[in-house]
Amino acid sequence: MLSVSSIRGALCALLFFGSFIPAKSTFENTNVERIYETIDAVMKVTISVNAKNVGGSPASSYEVLIPPDMEKKLGHLTADSALGKVPLKIQKAPSASANGQSYFIQLPDPVSAGASVNLEIKMYLGRLFTPMPKTVPHFPLNQAQMQKVQFEDSLFFYSPYPTKAQESSLLLPSDSQVERRVPKGESVESEGRVDWGPFTSAKALQRGMPEASKLAVHFGFTRPLSYFKQVTRQIEISHWGAVNFHETYELHNEAAGPAEEFNRVKVGGIRNQVMMRGDIPTHIVFKLESELPRAANNINYFDRIGNISTSRAWRSGSSTKLTLEPRFPVLGGWNADWQLQYSVPTRLALFLSGADSAVHVMNATLGAPVGRLFAENVTTKVVLPAGASDVQIALPREVDEVWHDRMWGWFDVHQSRPVIAWSAKTLYTPLGEELSFQVTYRYSGLAHLQKPLTICFYFLVLFVMYILLSRLDLRILSTSEAAGQAAEDSENAAVSALVDTCEDALHLRDDLFQAADSYGRRPVKRQWDRALKSFRKQSETVKREVGETVASVRDTETGQKILQAVEGLIEASRKAGEARVEVKEKGKGESTAQTENAVSVAEERLLRLVQRAASAAGNGKEE
Repeated sequence: MLSVSSIRGALCALLFFGSFIPAKSTFENTNVERIYETIDAVMKVTISVNAKNVGGSPASSYEVLIPPDMEKKLGHLTADSALGKVPLKIQKAPSASANGQSYFIQLPDPVSAGASVNLEIKMYLGRLFTPMPKTVPHFPLNQAQMQKVQFEDSLFFYSPYPTKAQESSLLLPSDSQVERRVPKGESVESEGRVDWGPFTSAKALQRGMPEASKLAVHFGFTRPLSYFKQVTRQIEISHWGAVNFHETYELHNEAAGPAEEFNRVKVGGIRNQVMMRGDIPTHIVFKLESELPRAANNINYFDRIGNISTSRAWRSGSSTKLTLEPRFPVLGGWNADWQLQYSVPTRLALFLSGADSAVHVMNATLGAPVGRLFAENVTTKVVLPAGASDVQIALPREVDEVWHDRMWGWFDVHQSRPVIAWSAKTLYTPLGEELSFQVTYRYSGLAHLQKPLTICFYFLVLFVMYILLSRLDLRILSTSEAAGQAAEDSENAAVSALVDTCEDALHLRDDLFQAADSYGRRPVKRQWDRALKSFRKQSETVKREVGETVASVRDTETGQKILQAVEGLIEASRKAGEARVEVKEKGKGESTAQTENAVSVAEERLLRLVQRAASAAGNGKEE
């Protein structure tokens, strides 16, 4: 079922082209010159047109008709005013006819009746070369047979308008030799080129003469016939550090395949020959070159079979160069697929639009950054942060489809992320033309903080749940078991409190002994009396706490012994401190060695009793 937006778009396009498409036979091509030039595996066709308006009213557009077999190979189309080299806008017709796909060049000024206009049209076509023969010997590489390809096109300029005079030329690569040309009687071969024509009085939609409807050249071509079968790019925008690019490529080399059977040693040796002699012309792909943004970082790549094993990356000028080298080169008829990931800092990839700080702009290259190759089935998705709105896209050329979507990512709890995507059946970016598309969207500061606040909230919920669950007792016990468990918990708590109190008793003498030593160095009677008074006060507190705790211990006999041991330790500690002071004051007194030995004995006795009480509590728990 068609959506309202798609119906509205179709009606708008219909209204626009209804006023834009000119009447038939408005123009007559006075003179047409076609120049074919090979750019690696892509054919560049430069068409110089002198057209005269033979209609009765001014014309504002010129129609270019691409035949059906060429439309699926068209990677890029441009038009300039031949006088001022002014780029002209091109509009693609909403649908193709039986004669082909129409493109309308919007002229800079309406051409009045009887007047002429000069145009320069450039078409970049992929997959026009057919290797003949399909296989050639490959080993050894320096003695391999040169690949030969055949190029074909219509003999006449295919146009909805009649053409009075025309000629065509093919510029050959410097190292190629023509094997055959068609039609031979209507063509002339000179150094590095083949010319056809001039021809006169061609009718509209005529593609050739009855006896020869096409031009063809069979010539040597020592370059790979590589193209992308599929390119998928996903650009994920984040306002928290970086814009992430994830790209997937499927490459195919249509060049002539090896005539020999596959031999792993020989195929691996081809790469070594090229490393030793880099000047060997060949139609084999040895490396894959990419041109990334200069600020690209976190570059990562991988392929499914692990053939791409070597890489080099360096910054050069305004870009970052990346070269990937497969372990086994891509021979004719072979495929290669890999994924490339990299990031660009947000501060360098996103910009604010004018005075509105909530409107953000991102620019990205239209084509893939890998090489200058013809590509089929190109899909690009731009994933925006959750909360973005008013998403718009501006494309430098016509594409086949633009759509909106949604997707979920990490910590996307309340809402999904908006996605804007476009696809093109064919795409090529000429050298020197940096075609970029632009995505604008609205994203406020509150939306920017939504995700970290959400994360903090859920962490808080987890901590609160942990605290609550740790305090819950989920065991199912009978009344007697619950009573026993309560008694056991009480016993454990009493023993734990008793251990803590006894530890206080063990450290009670520290301040007293420190005061006695200080008195020995500097005999100030008042300070010693204050320390002794504090010791007695703390001793009473400790004895009271031990007495209260002992009453809750199951082993009452051991508890009473602990209380007596604490009292004995306190008394021994007091005597030891006083003995140190008496030795200083009178030079005599009870031996400090004996008193301190008594303290050690009291400490050991207390520790044994505490361990016995703890063991008794543990045995009770096991029972």
